[in-house]
Amino acid sequence: MLPIIVHEHTIHPFNYYFQGDICQGMSFHKKLYRLLHSFEVEQQLYAQKFACSFAQCREIIVTVSEQHYRVWIDLSSEAKAQTQSSKRVKQQEALLYDPV
Repeated sequence: MLPIIVHEHTIHPFNYYFQGDICQGMSFHKKLYRLLHSFEVEQQLYAQKFACSFAQCREIIVTVSEQHYRVWIDLSSEAKAQTQSSKRVKQQEALLYDPV
């Protein structure tokens, strides 16, 4: 499954409190999403690789604006694999920024 790509003006952003942190979330088509990672406009390729690595088994949305790309994960799919996703985010970030 490929990530869904939408312009940022089509989402409804909000903040929420979870496990001692204020997190960024958004709603899109009656579903709730959590922000996984933000990328600068120049990092489009990294954003796409990052999103595709998660989209194999979860619903992922990439929002696009003039300032950045943001990768969001469906909260319902995240709840099922919360532990795995936090480990995978760190692994993917390390791979994306590895100068190999």
